[in-house]
Amino acid sequence: MAGFSWDGPCRGDLVGGRFLLGEVIGRGAQSVVFAARDTDRAGDPVAVTILSPQGPRSASEASHARPSDLLRMRHEAAALSAVGHPAIVGLVHAGIDGSSVFLALEYCSGKGLDQLLAEGQVGEPRAVARWGVELCEALALAHDQGILHRDIKPANVVVDQGRVKLLDFGMARIRGLHADLDQGVILGTLPYLPLEAWGMGVHEVDGRADLYALGATLCEVLVGRTAPQSGPRSPGSRPRRRVARHRRPDGRPPWGCAARSG
Repeated sequence: MAGFSWDGPCRGDLVGGRFLLGEVIGRGAQSVVFAARDTDRAGDPVAVTILSPQGPRSASEASHARPSDLLRMRHEAAALSAVGHPAIVGLVHAGIDGSSVFLALEYCSGKGLDQLLAEGQVGEPRAVARWGVELCEALALAHDQGILHRDIKPANVVVDQGRVKLLDFGMARIRGLHADLDQGVILGTLPYLPLEAWGMGVHEVDGRADLYALGATLCEVLVGRTAPQSGPRSPGSRPRRRVARHRRPDGRPPWGCAARSG
């Protein structure tokens, strides 16, 4: 397993006294995702993410997950517990089993939009329009609860039996939760990050950033490619060039930098 050695629960183990682990279905920088069965709910399928009990630190800290990993899991659990919508993956349980911190989520058997794009598939317009409506309704609910996703992209949207599910609220900003993942940095993934966000402070970015990212994602699904990129590949100059190309005739960004998050 690249990046770290796994010394946590494995297939056949029972986590949290109820989740029977099956095969590995995903890996993160410091986590492993298992298909599992919820023995408290007649063996319902779930996806269980477990943080590595042994991170890339000193031996004295080997039994603890990195603070950023714990914060992301905390944010995801807090966000999903506050928002219940058919187009948002459901939270089943979050907890600690020995030295293992875990998150059990609704199991989605479909494919991510990024996988469909990699296979050369593009979305049928009527289906993409329906997905857009479902995701906009889900985001409206999340934003009303003071939750910004901040990383909407094809990899975080799954199509499961014709319906969409929004995943990965690990980078969400949640009103009232002061643990800060940002450290003064705008979070997101190019080219799904709103261009004008580069001229804003972290807390000035609001729900329109999620809508921009959703629009960019759906556009990519329809045409099979991301928006054209240009300019040098240095991290500093590229965003500035992109912003300059999308400014309005009066020189201002598409929406003003005076906006505050709600």
